[in-house]
Amino acid sequence: MINTDDYRAYRKQNENLIKLLKDNQSLLYERISDVLLVLDYVDQLVREHSRIDEELEVIFDAGFSYFHEQWELLQMIYQQYFHHDIISFNIYSPLINYLLYLDDLEETLADKDLLTDERKEEIREMYGIIEEKLINKTSFDISLFDDFDFRLQGIIPDGLMTTMEIFSMIVEELQL
Repeated sequence: MINTDDYRAYRKQNENLIKLLKDNQSLLYERISDVLLVLDYVDQLVREHSRIDEELEVIFDAGFSYFHEQWELLQMIYQQYFHHDIISFNIYSPLINYLLYLDDLEETLADKDLLTDERKEEIREMYGIIEEKLINKTSFDISLFDDFDFRLQGIIPDGLMTTMEIFSMIVEELQL
């Protein structure tokens, strides 16, 4: 039997920032919205005492773990780098989103035993560039992401899907 109490408590504890991001149509809310849709769906099934198959349990556990990890990083950035300034935070949301993507990518590669030293070094270098821009609040050009994508294209295996991409597919499959 799946227990969603921890998720519900964590979601409630963080609802103010989740709502703030949603209300401000933040790219960062879009990033987590599919995961939240799936987690909320499973939570609703549990509350209705519906039968939850093993696959949904695994999806829920992976999704909650992913959400918690990404959300803690996002909150740390919001608090430490932006001191709860949602306007500045949203201005830098493309950088923050890419940072979260790199974190997800590195975790995915590690989970599949595909995180080579070369890949880790490349990801960490990009991570450092983004972090420096966030800390110093320096301007950035969107072409930076094109450069990063090009660099990753040369080292990431074809067909590799991050957790976020998998949850987008799950939302489609569940028709949420």
